[in-house]
Amino acid sequence: RAAGGEGEKMGISTWHKIAKETIKMDTGFAQLVFDIFLDCTTTELVGAVTEVDAVEFAIYLLLLSNSKEEIGIGGSPRALRADIAYPQLSAASEGTLSPRSQPKSPRTVLASGSKGVDLERRQISFVHKHAKELLLICGGAATATRISPRQFDALGVILMAPYPHCSAPPSSLVPWWRSGGRDSVAISDVVAWLLDAMPPLDPLPASPSSRASPPRTWSHDGMLLDGSQVERNATVVISNLSKVTIMRSAMDLAERAAERGVSPEEAGQETASLAVRIQHCSDCYIYITAPVSRVAISGCHHCTVFVAGAALVTMDHCERLQVTAGCKRLRVASCVDSTLQILTNRQPVVIGDNHDLLLAPFNALFCDCLSFWRQLNIDRTKNRWAEPLSVSRTTSSTVLSGGAVPGQSLMAPSNFFCSTIPCSAPQSASLVASQANPCPLPPAYATVLQNKHKQVLDLRKGIAETEAALPNTKPVLQRAIQAKFKEWLVASGNLRQVNDLVHMEHSQPSSDHSRLLAHPSAQ
Repeated sequence: RAAGGEGEKMGISTWHKIAKETIKMDTGFAQLVFDIFLDCTTTELVGAVTEVDAVEFAIYLLLLSNSKEEIGIGGSPRALRADIAYPQLSAASEGTLSPRSQPKSPRTVLASGSKGVDLERRQISFVHKHAKELLLICGGAATATRISPRQFDALGVILMAPYPHCSAPPSSLVPWWRSGGRDSVAISDVVAWLLDAMPPLDPLPASPSSRASPPRTWSHDGMLLDGSQVERNATVVISNLSKVTIMRSAMDLAERAAERGVSPEEAGQETASLAVRIQHCSDCYIYITAPVSRVAISGCHHCTVFVAGAALVTMDHCERLQVTAGCKRLRVASCVDSTLQILTNRQPVVIGDNHDLLLAPFNALFCDCLSFWRQLNIDRTKNRWAEPLSVSRTTSSTVLSGGAVPGQSLMAPSNFFCSTIPCSAPQSASLVASQANPCPLPPAYATVLQNKHKQVLDLRKGIAETEAALPNTKPVLQRAIQAKFKEWLVASGNLRQVNDLVHMEHSQPSSDHSRLLAHPSAQ
Protein backbone atom coordinates (compact mmCIF):
# COMPACT_ATOMS: atom_id res chain seq x y z
CA ARG A 1 0.00 0.00 0.00
CA ALA A 2 2.85 2.39 0.67
CA ALA A 3 4.22 3.79 -2.58
CA GLY A 4 7.74 4.63 -1.46
CA GLY A 5 9.53 7.90 -0.92
CA GLU A 6 8.73 11.25 -2.45
CA GLY A 7 9.77 11.41 -6.10
CA GLU A 8 10.65 7.69 -6.27
CA LYS A 9 10.39 6.13 -9.73
CA MET A 10 9.14 2.69 -10.71
CA GLY A 11 10.50 0.95 -13.80
CA ILE A 12 8.54 -1.33 -16.08
CA SER A 13 10.52 -4.42 -14.97
CA THR A 14 9.79 -3.68 -11.29
CA TRP A 15 6.10 -3.23 -12.08
CA HIS A 16 5.96 -6.52 -14.00
CA LYS A 17 7.51 -8.31 -11.02
CA ILE A 18 5.05 -6.76 -8.54
CA ALA A 19 2.10 -7.45 -10.83
CA LYS A 20 3.04 -11.09 -11.27
CA GLU A 21 4.15 -12.00 -7.76
CA THR A 22 2.01 -9.77 -5.53
CA ILE A 23 -1.12 -8.80 -7.50
CA LYS A 24 -1.26 -12.01 -9.60
CA MET A 25 -1.90 -9.97 -12.73
CA ASP A 26 -1.38 -11.31 -16.23
CA THR A 27 1.77 -9.89 -17.86
CA GLY A 28 -0.10 -8.62 -20.91
CA PHE A 29 -2.66 -6.84 -18.77
CA ALA A 30 0.06 -5.42 -16.54
CA GLN A 31 1.78 -3.95 -19.59
CA LEU A 32 -1.52 -2.44 -20.75
CA VAL A 33 -2.10 -0.82 -17.35
CA PHE A 34 1.42 0.65 -17.47
CA ASP A 35 0.97 1.90 -21.06
CA ILE A 36 -2.37 3.54 -20.32
CA PHE A 37 -0.92 5.31 -17.30
CA LEU A 38 1.87 6.65 -19.52
CA ASP A 39 -0.70 7.77 -22.08
CA CYS A 40 -2.41 9.81 -19.38
CA THR A 41 0.69 11.38 -17.88
CA THR A 42 3.24 11.93 -20.65
CA THR A 43 3.42 13.08 -24.26
CA GLU A 44 6.74 11.41 -25.02
CA LEU A 45 7.29 9.15 -28.01
CA VAL A 46 5.73 5.69 -27.67
CA GLY A 47 8.28 3.40 -25.99
CA ALA A 48 10.56 6.27 -24.92
CA VAL A 49 9.46 6.22 -21.25
CA THR A 50 10.19 3.15 -19.11
CA GLU A 51 9.54 4.45 -15.59
CA VAL A 52 6.79 6.33 -13.78
CA ASP A 53 6.29 8.22 -10.53
CA ALA A 54 5.67 5.50 -7.94
CA VAL A 55 3.20 7.52 -5.85
CA GLU A 56 1.07 8.61 -8.80
CA PHE A 57 1.08 5.06 -10.14
CA ALA A 58 -0.01 3.70 -6.75
CA ILE A 59 -2.92 6.16 -6.71
CA TYR A 60 -3.98 4.96 -10.14
CA LEU A 61 -3.81 1.35 -8.99
CA LEU A 62 -6.05 2.16 -6.04
CA LEU A 63 -8.50 3.78 -8.45
CA LEU A 64 -8.33 0.73 -10.67
CA SER A 65 -8.90 -1.76 -7.87
CA ASN A 66 -11.99 0.09 -6.63
CA SER A 67 -13.75 0.45 -9.99
CA LYS A 68 -15.09 -3.07 -10.50
CA GLU A 69 -18.75 -2.16 -10.18
CA GLU A 70 -18.50 0.81 -12.52
CA ILE A 71 -16.66 -0.99 -15.29
CA GLY A 72 -18.64 -4.20 -15.07
CA ILE A 73 -15.59 -6.34 -15.85
CA GLY A 74 -13.61 -5.98 -12.59
CA GLY A 75 -9.91 -5.33 -12.75
CA SER A 76 -9.92 -3.83 -16.23
CA PRO A 77 -8.50 -0.38 -16.99
CA ARG A 78 -11.95 1.17 -17.48
CA ALA A 79 -11.10 3.41 -14.53
CA LEU A 80 -7.90 4.57 -16.19
CA ARG A 81 -9.78 6.97 -18.41
CA ALA A 82 -8.05 10.29 -18.92
CA ASP A 83 -11.27 12.18 -18.27
CA ILE A 84 -11.68 11.26 -14.58
CA ALA A 85 -11.68 14.92 -13.66
CA TYR A 86 -12.16 16.85 -10.47
CA PRO A 87 -15.87 16.09 -9.93
CA GLN A 88 -17.03 19.65 -9.34
CA LEU A 89 -15.83 20.56 -12.83
CA SER A 90 -18.20 18.05 -14.45
CA ALA A 91 -21.48 19.41 -15.77
CA ALA A 92 -24.33 17.06 -16.59
CA SER A 93 -27.77 18.32 -17.45
CA GLU A 94 -30.86 16.61 -18.67
CA GLY A 95 -32.46 19.80 -19.90
CA THR A 96 -29.89 20.67 -22.54
CA LEU A 97 -30.25 17.72 -24.86
CA SER A 98 -32.56 17.73 -27.82
CA PRO A 99 -35.65 15.48 -28.00
CA ARG A 100 -33.60 13.12 -30.16
CA SER A 101 -31.59 12.18 -27.10
CA GLN A 102 -34.48 10.26 -25.59
CA PRO A 103 -33.74 6.51 -25.34
CA LYS A 104 -34.75 4.63 -28.45
CA SER A 105 -33.84 1.15 -27.34
CA PRO A 106 -32.48 -0.72 -24.32
CA ARG A 107 -29.00 -0.28 -25.81
CA THR A 108 -29.05 3.50 -25.51
CA VAL A 109 -26.04 4.42 -23.38
CA LEU A 110 -26.06 8.19 -23.26
CA ALA A 111 -23.98 9.53 -20.40
CA SER A 112 -26.35 12.41 -19.93
CA GLY A 113 -29.10 12.93 -17.42
CA SER A 114 -29.13 10.16 -14.84
CA LYS A 115 -26.09 8.36 -16.27
CA GLY A 116 -24.00 11.52 -16.19
CA VAL A 117 -25.07 12.21 -12.62
CA ASP A 118 -24.32 8.61 -11.63
CA LEU A 119 -20.82 8.85 -13.08
CA GLU A 120 -20.17 12.11 -11.27
CA ARG A 121 -21.43 10.65 -7.99
CA ARG A 122 -19.12 7.65 -8.37
CA GLN A 123 -16.16 9.96 -8.87
CA ILE A 124 -17.10 12.00 -5.81
CA SER A 125 -17.80 8.84 -3.82
CA PHE A 126 -14.34 7.44 -4.58
CA VAL A 127 -12.61 10.51 -3.12
CA HIS A 128 -14.96 10.59 -0.11
CA LYS A 129 -14.44 6.92 0.71
CA HIS A 130 -10.70 6.80 0.13
CA ALA A 131 -9.52 10.30 1.06
CA LYS A 132 -7.38 9.10 3.99
CA GLU A 133 -5.95 6.18 2.04
CA LEU A 134 -5.06 8.47 -0.86
CA LEU A 135 -3.20 10.83 1.46
CA LEU A 136 -1.37 7.95 3.16
CA ILE A 137 -0.15 6.82 -0.25
CA CYS A 138 1.02 10.38 -0.94
CA GLY A 139 2.72 10.41 2.46
CA GLY A 140 4.71 7.31 1.50
CA ALA A 141 3.70 5.01 4.37
CA ALA A 142 0.62 3.49 5.96
CA THR A 143 1.70 5.02 9.28
CA ALA A 144 2.29 8.58 7.94
CA THR A 145 0.71 11.35 10.02
CA ARG A 146 1.77 14.48 8.12
CA ILE A 147 1.93 15.48 4.47
CA SER A 148 3.86 18.16 2.58
CA PRO A 149 2.48 20.24 -0.31
CA ARG A 150 4.76 18.44 -2.75
CA GLN A 151 3.47 15.08 -1.59
CA PHE A 152 -0.15 16.30 -1.83
CA ASP A 153 0.46 17.36 -5.44
CA ALA A 154 0.61 13.68 -6.44
CA LEU A 155 -3.21 13.71 -6.14
CA GLY A 156 -3.20 15.82 -9.29
CA VAL A 157 -3.10 12.56 -11.21
CA ILE A 158 -6.84 12.19 -10.48
CA LEU A 159 -7.98 15.59 -9.18
CA MET A 160 -6.51 17.56 -12.09
CA ALA A 161 -7.01 14.99 -14.86
CA PRO A 162 -6.84 14.75 -17.81
CA TYR A 163 -3.62 16.76 -17.69
CA PRO A 164 -2.22 16.45 -14.17
CA HIS A 165 1.10 18.26 -14.57
CA CYS A 166 -0.25 21.79 -14.96
CA SER A 167 1.03 25.15 -13.79
CA ALA A 168 -1.39 25.32 -10.82
CA PRO A 169 -0.82 22.20 -8.65
CA PRO A 170 -3.54 20.89 -6.30
CA SER A 171 -1.66 22.20 -3.24
CA SER A 172 -2.31 25.77 -4.43
CA LEU A 173 -5.98 25.18 -3.52
CA VAL A 174 -5.27 24.06 0.05
CA PRO A 175 -5.57 26.90 2.60
CA TRP A 176 -2.32 26.02 4.48
CA TRP A 177 -0.27 26.23 1.27
CA ARG A 178 -2.30 28.71 -0.78
CA SER A 179 0.03 31.60 0.10
CA GLY A 180 3.22 29.67 -0.58
CA GLY A 181 3.64 27.86 2.73
CA ARG A 182 5.72 24.67 2.55
CA ASP A 183 5.32 23.23 6.05
CA SER A 184 3.82 19.77 6.43
CA VAL A 185 0.25 19.51 7.74
CA ALA A 186 -1.50 16.77 9.70
CA ILE A 187 -3.12 14.30 7.33
CA SER A 188 -6.31 14.33 9.42
CA ASP A 189 -6.65 18.09 8.86
CA VAL A 190 -6.10 17.76 5.10
CA VAL A 191 -8.66 14.94 4.92
CA ALA A 192 -11.22 17.13 6.69
CA TRP A 193 -10.56 20.04 4.31
CA LEU A 194 -10.70 17.79 1.22
CA LEU A 195 -14.04 16.25 2.17
CA ASP A 196 -15.47 19.68 2.96
CA ALA A 197 -14.25 21.10 -0.37
CA MET A 198 -15.78 18.25 -2.40
CA PRO A 199 -19.40 18.39 -3.61
CA PRO A 200 -21.88 16.57 -1.35
CA LEU A 201 -21.81 12.81 -1.65
CA ASP A 202 -25.60 12.49 -1.94
CA PRO A 203 -27.11 15.36 -3.96
CA LEU A 204 -30.79 16.10 -3.58
CA PRO A 205 -33.01 14.06 -5.92
CA ALA A 206 -34.06 15.86 -9.06
CA SER A 207 -37.59 17.20 -9.19
CA PRO A 208 -40.00 16.03 -11.91
CA SER A 209 -39.61 19.38 -13.66
CA SER A 210 -35.81 19.19 -13.83
CA ARG A 211 -35.86 18.14 -17.48
CA ALA A 212 -37.10 21.60 -18.44
CA SER A 213 -34.74 23.49 -16.18
CA PRO A 214 -31.80 25.53 -17.48
CA PRO A 215 -28.39 23.86 -17.77
CA ARG A 216 -26.60 23.37 -14.46
CA THR A 217 -23.39 25.37 -14.29
CA TRP A 218 -20.36 25.27 -12.06
CA SER A 219 -18.03 28.05 -11.04
CA HIS A 220 -14.90 27.80 -13.17
CA ASP A 221 -11.61 29.62 -12.83
CA GLY A 222 -10.68 30.11 -16.46
CA MET A 223 -11.23 31.77 -19.81
CA LEU A 224 -14.61 31.61 -21.53
CA LEU A 225 -14.91 30.93 -25.26
CA ASP A 226 -18.06 30.63 -27.37
CA GLY A 227 -19.40 27.19 -26.56
CA SER A 228 -16.45 26.13 -24.43
CA GLN A 229 -14.70 26.79 -21.15
CA VAL A 230 -10.96 26.84 -20.47
CA GLU A 231 -10.41 25.51 -16.96
CA ARG A 232 -7.55 26.19 -14.59
CA ASN A 233 -6.03 22.77 -15.28
CA ALA A 234 -5.33 23.53 -18.97
CA THR A 235 -8.51 21.83 -20.14
CA VAL A 236 -10.91 23.20 -22.73
CA VAL A 237 -14.45 21.98 -22.07
CA ILE A 238 -17.04 21.88 -24.85
CA SER A 239 -20.31 20.80 -23.29
CA ASN A 240 -24.10 20.75 -23.49
CA LEU A 241 -24.34 21.82 -27.14
CA SER A 242 -27.08 20.80 -29.56
CA LYS A 243 -27.30 21.27 -33.34
CA VAL A 244 -24.24 23.46 -33.78
CA THR A 245 -21.05 23.50 -35.80
CA ILE A 246 -17.96 24.48 -33.82
CA MET A 247 -14.33 24.79 -34.90
CA ARG A 248 -11.32 25.19 -32.66
CA SER A 249 -7.96 25.99 -34.25
CA ALA A 250 -4.69 26.61 -32.44
CA MET A 251 -5.34 30.37 -32.63
CA ASP A 252 -8.68 29.82 -30.89
CA LEU A 253 -7.36 27.56 -28.15
CA ALA A 254 -4.15 29.40 -27.27
CA GLU A 255 -4.99 32.08 -24.72
CA ARG A 256 -5.41 35.51 -26.39
CA ALA A 257 -3.30 34.37 -29.33
CA ALA A 258 -4.58 37.05 -31.70
CA GLU A 259 -4.11 39.83 -29.13
CA ARG A 260 -0.54 38.75 -28.47
CA GLY A 261 0.23 38.58 -32.17
CA VAL A 262 1.54 35.01 -32.11
CA SER A 263 1.69 32.97 -35.30
CA PRO A 264 -0.38 29.82 -35.85
CA GLU A 265 2.81 27.76 -35.42
CA GLU A 266 3.57 29.40 -32.06
CA ALA A 267 -0.04 28.91 -30.98
CA GLY A 268 0.25 25.23 -31.90
CA GLN A 269 3.26 24.89 -29.61
CA GLU A 270 1.13 26.23 -26.75
CA THR A 271 -1.91 24.05 -27.43
CA ALA A 272 0.17 20.84 -27.46
CA SER A 273 -0.09 20.80 -23.65
CA LEU A 274 -3.86 21.47 -23.58
CA ALA A 275 -6.56 18.86 -23.08
CA VAL A 276 -10.04 19.05 -24.61
CA ARG A 277 -13.14 17.53 -23.04
CA ILE A 278 -16.27 17.19 -25.21
CA GLN A 279 -19.28 16.16 -23.16
CA HIS A 280 -23.07 15.91 -23.40
CA CYS A 281 -23.30 17.25 -26.99
CA SER A 282 -25.97 16.15 -29.46
CA ASP A 283 -26.28 16.45 -33.24
CA CYS A 284 -23.12 18.59 -33.55
CA TYR A 285 -20.15 18.94 -35.90
CA ILE A 286 -17.01 19.55 -33.82
CA TYR A 287 -13.61 20.15 -35.42
CA ILE A 288 -10.45 20.33 -33.28
CA THR A 289 -7.90 21.54 -35.85
CA ALA A 290 -4.98 22.05 -33.46
CA PRO A 291 -2.39 19.77 -31.86
CA VAL A 292 -3.53 18.96 -28.31
CA SER A 293 -2.44 16.65 -25.53
CA ARG A 294 -5.69 14.75 -24.97
CA VAL A 295 -9.29 14.68 -26.14
CA ALA A 296 -11.98 13.03 -23.98
CA ILE A 297 -15.43 12.55 -25.56
CA SER A 298 -18.15 11.64 -23.09
CA GLY A 299 -21.92 11.28 -23.25
CA CYS A 300 -22.32 12.57 -26.83
CA HIS A 301 -24.63 11.27 -29.53
CA HIS A 302 -25.32 11.88 -33.23
CA CYS A 303 -22.13 13.96 -33.52
CA THR A 304 -19.27 14.19 -35.99
CA VAL A 305 -15.93 14.84 -34.25
CA PHE A 306 -12.60 15.51 -35.97
CA VAL A 307 -9.34 15.55 -34.00
CA ALA A 308 -6.35 16.60 -36.11
CA GLY A 309 -3.77 15.42 -33.60
CA ALA A 310 -3.74 14.28 -29.94
CA ALA A 311 -1.55 12.07 -27.81
CA LEU A 312 -4.63 10.33 -26.38
CA VAL A 313 -8.28 10.16 -27.45
CA THR A 314 -10.93 8.55 -25.23
CA MET A 315 -14.62 7.90 -25.81
CA ASP A 316 -17.14 6.70 -23.27
CA HIS A 317 -20.91 6.35 -23.17
CA CYS A 318 -21.38 7.72 -26.68
CA GLU A 319 -23.88 6.76 -29.36
CA ARG A 320 -23.90 7.17 -33.14
CA LEU A 321 -20.69 9.17 -33.44
CA GLN A 322 -18.50 9.65 -36.49
CA VAL A 323 -14.97 10.18 -35.17
CA THR A 324 -11.85 10.85 -37.20
CA ALA A 325 -8.66 11.22 -35.18
CA GLY A 326 -4.89 11.05 -35.41
CA CYS A 327 -3.42 9.92 -32.07
CA LYS A 328 -0.99 7.68 -30.23
CA ARG A 329 -3.71 5.78 -28.39
CA LEU A 330 -7.50 5.43 -28.66
CA ARG A 331 -9.67 4.05 -25.85
CA VAL A 332 -13.37 3.31 -26.24
CA ALA A 333 -15.70 2.31 -23.42
CA SER A 334 -19.42 1.50 -23.55
CA CYS A 335 -20.21 3.08 -26.93
CA VAL A 336 -22.85 2.16 -29.52
CA ASP A 337 -23.28 2.48 -33.31
CA SER A 338 -20.13 4.56 -33.87
CA THR A 339 -17.63 4.75 -36.73
CA LEU A 340 -14.00 5.39 -35.81
CA GLN A 341 -11.62 6.32 -38.64
CA ILE A 342 -8.28 6.60 -36.96
CA LEU A 343 -4.51 6.76 -36.99
CA THR A 344 -3.24 5.23 -33.75
CA ASN A 345 0.30 4.08 -32.94
CA ARG A 346 -0.93 1.71 -30.23
CA GLN A 347 -3.67 -0.87 -30.36
CA PRO A 348 -7.11 0.67 -29.77
CA VAL A 349 -8.39 -0.46 -26.36
CA VAL A 350 -12.07 -1.41 -26.27
CA ILE A 351 -13.62 -1.80 -22.81
CA GLY A 352 -17.07 -2.41 -21.39
CA ASP A 353 -20.37 -2.96 -23.18
CA ASN A 354 -19.87 -1.86 -26.80
CA HIS A 355 -22.11 -2.56 -29.78
CA ASP A 356 -21.70 -2.01 -33.53
CA LEU A 357 -18.35 -0.23 -33.49
CA LEU A 358 -16.88 0.17 -36.98
CA LEU A 359 -13.12 0.72 -37.29
CA ALA A 360 -11.44 2.16 -40.39
CA PRO A 361 -8.20 3.90 -41.40
CA PHE A 362 -7.76 7.67 -41.02
CA ASN A 363 -9.74 9.37 -43.80
CA ALA A 364 -9.41 13.16 -43.42
CA LEU A 365 -7.93 15.53 -46.00
CA PHE A 366 -6.36 18.19 -43.79
CA CYS A 367 -3.01 19.68 -44.75
CA ASP A 368 -1.81 20.54 -41.22
CA CYS A 369 -2.02 16.98 -39.89
CA LEU A 370 1.56 16.14 -40.88
CA SER A 371 3.07 19.01 -38.90
CA PHE A 372 0.82 18.27 -35.90
CA TRP A 373 1.82 14.60 -35.88
CA ARG A 374 5.52 15.45 -36.03
CA GLN A 375 5.07 17.83 -33.12
CA LEU A 376 3.24 15.19 -31.03
CA ASN A 377 5.59 12.32 -31.99
CA ILE A 378 2.82 10.44 -33.81
CA ASP A 379 4.21 8.07 -36.44
CA ARG A 380 1.91 8.14 -39.48
CA THR A 381 3.51 4.99 -40.91
CA LYS A 382 2.57 2.94 -37.86
CA ASN A 383 -1.21 2.71 -37.84
CA ARG A 384 -2.67 -0.10 -35.70
CA TRP A 385 -6.30 0.79 -36.34
CA ALA A 386 -7.16 -2.80 -37.35
CA GLU A 387 -5.71 -4.40 -34.18
CA PRO A 388 -8.27 -3.60 -31.44
CA LEU A 389 -7.55 -4.99 -28.00
CA SER A 390 -10.69 -5.96 -26.08
CA VAL A 391 -10.63 -6.19 -22.27
CA SER A 392 -13.11 -8.62 -20.72
CA ARG A 393 -13.54 -10.40 -17.39
CA THR A 394 -13.90 -14.08 -16.58
CA THR A 395 -14.67 -15.55 -13.17
CA SER A 396 -10.98 -15.81 -12.36
CA SER A 397 -9.06 -13.26 -14.41
CA THR A 398 -9.00 -10.35 -16.81
CA VAL A 399 -8.71 -11.42 -20.44
CA LEU A 400 -7.14 -9.47 -23.28
CA SER A 401 -8.27 -10.52 -26.73
CA GLY A 402 -7.67 -9.21 -30.23
CA GLY A 403 -8.84 -9.93 -33.74
CA ALA A 404 -12.54 -10.58 -34.31
CA VAL A 405 -14.29 -9.39 -31.15
CA PRO A 406 -18.09 -9.28 -30.75
CA GLY A 407 -19.48 -5.75 -30.96
CA GLN A 408 -16.85 -4.40 -33.35
CA SER A 409 -15.86 -4.87 -36.97
CA LEU A 410 -13.61 -3.42 -39.67
CA MET A 411 -15.06 -1.24 -42.41
CA ALA A 412 -15.22 -2.91 -45.81
CA PRO A 413 -12.90 -1.18 -48.31
CA SER A 414 -15.88 -0.58 -50.63
CA ASN A 415 -17.46 1.71 -47.99
CA PHE A 416 -14.32 3.79 -47.40
CA PHE A 417 -13.97 7.35 -48.63
CA CYS A 418 -12.08 10.49 -47.62
CA SER A 419 -13.54 13.67 -46.14
CA THR A 420 -12.35 17.25 -46.55
CA ILE A 421 -12.13 19.15 -43.27
CA PRO A 422 -13.26 22.80 -43.19
CA CYS A 423 -10.59 25.27 -42.18
CA SER A 424 -10.95 28.55 -40.26
CA ALA A 425 -8.34 30.23 -42.49
CA PRO A 426 -8.95 30.81 -46.22
CA GLN A 427 -7.10 28.40 -48.51
CA SER A 428 -6.41 28.54 -52.23
CA ALA A 429 -8.39 26.31 -54.54
CA SER A 430 -5.16 24.72 -55.80
CA LEU A 431 -4.14 23.75 -52.25
CA VAL A 432 -7.54 22.22 -51.53
CA ALA A 433 -7.50 20.33 -54.84
CA SER A 434 -4.02 18.93 -54.16
CA GLN A 435 -4.77 17.63 -50.67
CA ALA A 436 -4.27 13.93 -50.09
CA ASN A 437 -4.75 11.61 -47.16
CA PRO A 438 -1.69 12.25 -44.92
CA CYS A 439 -1.87 8.71 -43.54
CA PRO A 440 -0.76 5.81 -45.79
CA LEU A 441 -3.65 3.46 -46.51
CA PRO A 442 -3.73 -0.34 -46.72
CA PRO A 443 -3.57 -1.45 -50.39
CA ALA A 444 -7.21 -2.58 -50.53
CA TYR A 445 -8.47 0.82 -49.33
CA ALA A 446 -6.09 2.78 -51.57
CA THR A 447 -7.25 0.78 -54.60
CA VAL A 448 -10.91 1.44 -53.83
CA LEU A 449 -10.24 5.19 -53.54
CA GLN A 450 -8.43 5.20 -56.88
CA ASN A 451 -11.38 3.41 -58.50
CA LYS A 452 -13.86 5.90 -57.01
CA HIS A 453 -11.72 8.81 -58.19
CA LYS A 454 -11.69 7.31 -61.68
CA GLN A 455 -15.48 6.95 -61.60
CA VAL A 456 -15.84 10.66 -60.76
CA LEU A 457 -13.49 11.63 -63.58
CA ASP A 458 -15.42 9.40 -66.01
CA LEU A 459 -18.70 10.96 -64.88
CA ARG A 460 -17.36 14.48 -65.40
CA LYS A 461 -16.07 13.47 -68.82
CA GLY A 462 -19.45 12.02 -69.75
CA ILE A 463 -21.29 15.18 -68.65
CA ALA A 464 -18.86 17.38 -70.60
CA GLU A 465 -19.27 15.25 -73.74
CA THR A 466 -23.06 15.35 -73.44
CA GLU A 467 -23.05 19.14 -73.07
CA ALA A 468 -20.76 19.49 -76.06
CA ALA A 469 -22.82 17.17 -78.26
CA LEU A 470 -26.21 18.51 -77.17
CA PRO A 471 -25.79 22.16 -76.11
CA ASN A 472 -29.53 22.62 -75.56
CA THR A 473 -29.52 20.00 -72.83
CA LYS A 474 -26.96 21.83 -70.64
CA PRO A 475 -29.50 23.87 -68.57
CA VAL A 476 -31.70 20.79 -68.06
CA LEU A 477 -28.71 18.69 -67.06
CA GLN A 478 -27.45 21.30 -64.60
CA ARG A 479 -30.88 21.61 -62.99
CA ALA A 480 -31.12 17.84 -62.66
CA ILE A 481 -27.66 17.62 -61.04
CA GLN A 482 -28.45 20.48 -58.65
CA ALA A 483 -31.78 18.94 -57.70
CA LYS A 484 -30.22 15.55 -56.99
CA PHE A 485 -27.41 17.18 -55.03
CA LYS A 486 -29.87 19.11 -52.85
CA GLU A 487 -31.89 15.94 -52.39
CA TRP A 488 -28.73 14.16 -51.19
CA LEU A 489 -27.87 17.04 -48.84
CA VAL A 490 -31.27 16.82 -47.19
CA ALA A 491 -31.37 13.02 -47.04
CA SER A 492 -27.84 12.75 -45.62
CA GLY A 493 -28.31 15.51 -43.04
CA ASN A 494 -25.42 17.51 -44.49
CA LEU A 495 -27.52 20.51 -45.50
CA ARG A 496 -27.37 22.03 -42.04
CA GLN A 497 -23.59 21.84 -41.90
CA VAL A 498 -23.29 23.43 -45.35
CA ASN A 499 -25.53 26.29 -44.19
CA ASP A 500 -23.43 26.66 -41.03
CA LEU A 501 -20.17 26.81 -42.98
CA VAL A 502 -21.54 29.31 -45.50
CA HIS A 503 -22.79 31.47 -42.65
CA MET A 504 -19.41 31.15 -40.94
CA GLU A 505 -17.59 32.42 -44.01
CA HIS A 506 -19.87 35.37 -44.73
CA SER A 507 -20.68 36.58 -41.23
CA GLN A 508 -17.17 36.76 -39.73
CA PRO A 509 -13.85 38.36 -40.72
CA SER A 510 -11.26 35.95 -42.07
CA SER A 511 -9.35 36.13 -38.78
CA ASP A 512 -12.30 34.94 -36.69
CA HIS A 513 -14.12 32.08 -38.38
CA SER A 514 -14.36 29.87 -35.37
CA ARG A 515 -17.35 31.18 -33.49
CA LEU A 516 -20.15 28.87 -32.45
CA LEU A 517 -22.81 28.38 -35.12
CA ALA A 518 -26.32 27.33 -34.15
CA HIS A 519 -28.87 26.17 -36.67
CA PRO A 520 -32.16 28.17 -36.56
CA SER A 521 -34.09 25.03 -35.68
CA ALA A 522 -32.00 24.66 -32.53
CA GLN A 523 -33.05 28.02 -31.10
